[in-house]
Amino acid sequence: MRLYKLAWFLHFKEIARRVSNRNDHLYVIAGTFGTKERKKQAEMAIRDVCNQVDRDVTLCVWSAASSWGLQVADYGLWATHRDLTGKQNHWFDLHVAPHLETNFHPWGKLP
Repeated sequence: MRLYKLAWFLHFKEIARRVSNRNDHLYVIAGTFGTKERKKQAEMAIRDVCNQVDRDVTLCVWSAASSWGLQVADYGLWATHRDLTGKQNHWFDLHVAPHLETNFHPWGKLP
């Protein structure tokens, strides 16, 4: 869970700064996964990350199956991952890249 939390922190602190000001209220929507205990650990990790960012945040943890927005985000991440690993993916070029402002590589790039 530590790596999951670190990835959330690195991502969220940057995104929150880019899309909002200190006086803004953010709604963070995350999808559930895993067993009941893993869900609890993940929610605690995300909540802790949200508390470390200087924004007013409401955390919403929803089932990915119940939220089309989470399904779209998951698809975008899948397409981005395929692009980063050098696998053919015309969907990335058509549907994701035009909306992608930045691509952060905290652990470096593949050769």
